[in-house]
Amino acid sequence: MIEIAFAALSLIDKQSSQNVVQFIPHLWSVVFTHSIEIGNYDQAYQAVISNPDETRRSDCLRRLIVVLVENSQLKLLCEFPFIGLIEDCKKILYEKAMYSDITKKPSYYHVLYAFHTSRHNYRQAAMSMYEYAQRMTYESHTKNHVILEEQGAYYATAISSLKLVDPKYQWIPKFIKTKEPIGPPPSPKRKRIEDREESLGLMGINTALFYLFY
Repeated sequence: MIEIAFAALSLIDKQSSQNVVQFIPHLWSVVFTHSIEIGNYDQAYQAVISNPDETRRSDCLRRLIVVLVENSQLKLLCEFPFIGLIEDCKKILYEKAMYSDITKKPSYYHVLYAFHTSRHNYRQAAMSMYEYAQRMTYESHTKNHVILEEQGAYYATAISSLKLVDPKYQWIPKFIKTKEPIGPPPSPKRKRIEDREESLGLMGINTALFYLFY
């Protein structure tokens, strides 16, 4: 199917009629679907960025990200340039993290942190680790030393990331748990988290880290 789709695409040019050109998005979707199925992620990525239809491109991008994460292809996810799609990638990863069960693996917060760090977005990387640590406070059913150590590690990672940012930008939105539904409702088993426009600097995160152990 991939060879047939590529052959069809090669026959379409600027002189082709609109009736023919309208099949281009479908053909790229075919390339994407079958490339994903055989694990050819480079070709799947090319199919995503080549698809001219915004809806199809968005759907394929979401599936590509999920498949890469579920198949432990974090390095590849961080290496793909995602030309013109970086903001879409960040939105998809954040939504997956926000609605995720923090007890399950893989952790989309870790993926989000790695994605931001690979692109030198250290402030956003810090935000992902801070939010993960805060969700553990609200959602962990046990508070044993293993959980506390993990939280401490995430706070420390957030602090380390913020230290790489220009001092005047060394702050992040304060995490506030809310029950207010915003946007599409999550499944009943998931909790909705919202960031409010309150800020937290290095001192605030250090304080959270201090009270975690003392």
